Amino acid sequence: MAEKEPVSLDALNGLLKERQRYEEWLGALEEKRASTPDSVYQRVQSDYQTRLREVSSKLAERAGELRENIDALTVRLDEISRQERQQREARQEAELRAAVGEYTDKQWKEIGGAWDKELARLVKEKGALDAQLTELSRIFALSVKEKQA
Repeated sequence: MAEKEPVSLDALNGLLKERQRYEEWLGALEEKRASTPDSVYQRVQSDYQTRLREVSSKLAERAGELRENIDALTVRLDEISRQERQQREARQEAELRAAVGEYTDKQWKEIGGAWDKELARLVKEKGALDAQLTELSRIFALSVKEKQA
């Protein structure tokens, strides 16, 4: 049995767009039903419904894989959030030590700058993970809808 390709957001979004296109075609076809011979209408409708079922099936097949990716991203996001909290506390501690005179202004600038740089990196990574998680969750919800249909 061939292995499935890893989840690609572009590929999944392509499947969603393809599904939407077939749904739109079916809607437009229904509007033309009265002015179309029944045999032609049935043939075209059957073709579009077959295509829609195929793309819906592909989306549904990816639901489990999507769930695994969502779970992994959630764990990673929790870890980044934990690291961010730790970094913020460590920076606050260093700031307090500088305020009471343990560090010189020059030492504080070096220490504070390092903390700020690391915090900025964590915030950026957290934002990227959050955006990816949001998108995967949206696609997962749509693929589960297809699986249930």
